[in-house]
Amino acid sequence: MTTTPAAARPATGREVFAVGQFRGLFAGCTLFLTGETVRMLALSVTVYAATGSPLVAALAYAAGFLPHALGGTLLLSFADRRPPRTVLVGHEALRAAVGAVLAAGLLPAPAMLAPVFAAGLPGAVASAARTALLPDLPDGDRHVLGRAAFSMAAGATQVLGFATGGMLITALGAPGALWTTTATCLACAALLHLRLAHRRRRADGPAGIGETWRVNRALLRRPALRALLLAQWLPPALAVGAEGVLVPYATQAGAPDAIITRPRPRDRPARWPTATGPRRRARSDPSSARPRGGPQGADRWASRPPRTP
Repeated sequence: MTTTPAAARPATGREVFAVGQFRGLFAGCTLFLTGETVRMLALSVTVYAATGSPLVAALAYAAGFLPHALGGTLLLSFADRRPPRTVLVGHEALRAAVGAVLAAGLLPAPAMLAPVFAAGLPGAVASAARTALLPDLPDGDRHVLGRAAFSMAAGATQVLGFATGGMLITALGAPGALWTTTATCLACAALLHLRLAHRRRRADGPAGIGETWRVNRALLRRPALRALLLAQWLPPALAVGAEGVLVPYATQAGAPDAIITRPRPRDRPARWPTATGPRRRARSDPSSARPRGGPQGADRWASRPPRTP
């Protein structure tokens, strides 16, 4: 009777998740993707409620994703010049700070896009550090399975983020959903700090736009690699464009329970923008509310009292 050497056996998912640091990195990535989807959905709801503009609402949703393209073309060389755990934890701390500013309502709705965009730029560096760290955890065939697990989790957590975001916005309103995502950022930072070992930076030397462009040009000059990169980039970019109009579409389609924020007492001053703006009529005028047709429909459902069983 012969036995197959361990090196010749195909890797299994159990072996991949038996690596403690891989579990920590995987859990942190899952928290990050779920929380980011919830945050951008809540931000889009808030901005659409305040402006009534589908374009601005779509830009608000995309503000968390578009900076990754810009950061990827300008800043990726910094991912190898800093320890990976420091990059990942620092990015989560930055996201938590931005989330707290958004949830506290310290900025007018259109201005909320600026800190989200600024926090998204180093997000490309954090994603690169996560990707570069992955081969150091499960090696050989286990790395292939681990990379596949990350790819599958990316799609699943986005769906989970939409479902969770809808429930949180319905139950807590957009501010409550934003506070929840701030808590997930802090939890993710703590998880990564505790579960990942400290590693030295991968490279020395200068880092900046010039170095990033040099590497990007070297990669894009290879036709086979360029085709693979475009196949990986373009579908998510198109998907983000479609998802950006989700909130205006849901309002016009007559899905009021998932829109805007919870009703607030009329005698309490508004700290958060509702769908009622300077171009809207007073709430006391029942003729100004329509159940469908864009922001006016959202006005009605944002101001109606809660249902009683």
